[in-house]
Amino acid sequence: MQIRAIFLLSLLTVLFAFSACEQGEGDRCETTTDCTDDLVCCIPAGTLEGTCQHEENCQDQ
Repeated sequence: MQIRAIFLLSLLTVLFAFSACEQGEGDRCETTTDCTDDLVCCIPAGTLEGTCQHEENCQDQ
């Protein structure tokens, strides 16, 4: 019974991790797919992360 509970908890953890919400303006991102439809991920040169911004406000893509 414990093995089944551990398996179920692990499965729920993985499913929760893959169901992340899209980020809004100013939120952290790694790719444009992390952002809501009307935003792009602006990543400054030399870094791996950026913030979700409107394309016209994005200086470094």
